[in-house]
Amino acid sequence: MMAKLIRYGLLLCIYMVICSNGYSNKIDSLLTNEDVSKFLTDNFSDGPLTSISYTSDITVFFKSDIDNNGLTDLLLKTDICIAVLDKGKGQYSLRHIFARERENYDLVTVLHVKGNHLVVVRGLFYEAHIPDDKRWQDDTLIYKFGDFIEYNAHPPTEDIEEINFKLGGGYPGRVWDLKIDAGGWVTLEKGYGAIIFAGEIDSTAFNTLKQTINYIDLPVLIDRETRKKPMPSTLSTSEETFTLEIKFANGQTTKINDYGGIGTYGLKNLYRQLFNIAENLNELH
Repeated sequence: MMAKLIRYGLLLCIYMVICSNGYSNKIDSLLTNEDVSKFLTDNFSDGPLTSISYTSDITVFFKSDIDNNGLTDLLLKTDICIAVLDKGKGQYSLRHIFARERENYDLVTVLHVKGNHLVVVRGLFYEAHIPDDKRWQDDTLIYKFGDFIEYNAHPPTEDIEEINFKLGGGYPGRVWDLKIDAGGWVTLEKGYGAIIFAGEIDSTAFNTLKQTINYIDLPVLIDRETRKKPMPSTLSTSEETFTLEIKFANGQTTKINDYGGIGTYGLKNLYRQLFNIAENLNELH
């Protein structure tokens, strides 16, 4: 009797797992480059994926649950690095895996570390001060806070007193100054000192923002590399300057001046969140 109950329990567990993924994960069934090509053709009628060729004998993809939602995702390692994230019920989200424009990237491998699905990307840097034998550098990334950022095994947990984010240069319509204090009170100035919004920021967005700042560990990031400069020939007067200043409760202040917004993966993630906050506030007025 007990054996039957145990057997029934095991079958029930298996059934529940199958039912919970009843819409099935198509990516699990992809085994060859041709399978991947057909999957992309069937699910994406336009965009960057339709121009990718998969005639090579070398496998051009990895499969892993990058966003930890229980569904296998697809990572493409061709001339562009893209993640196809399975959101369930036949819905997919695309994420380009690159930090700095005008550079070459290669998807190296996928790692599994302490329950995390990590992506190793190799990038080619053009800066003159970097020796030729060190121009290809690896970044280990994790999908977190809605995009890929550098993996940090031991992020700090510092309290944040103030966040200042300024956008200047480039396009006149996008000159603004965003300030957020420790309590989540935000002011948005557009142009030159005209306050168009003052009020409390959405608590979820604010908490995610603070977690991101701690995770990418800005003080350490600044010590390592404030920003990577593009090749001189690519500089343009239309580029915008991102000025980010974070004041921590421990008295430390970190400031970044990023011409063109071409910083690291973590910085681009942080910029995206700040842009979303500013744009949402701007739409209210």
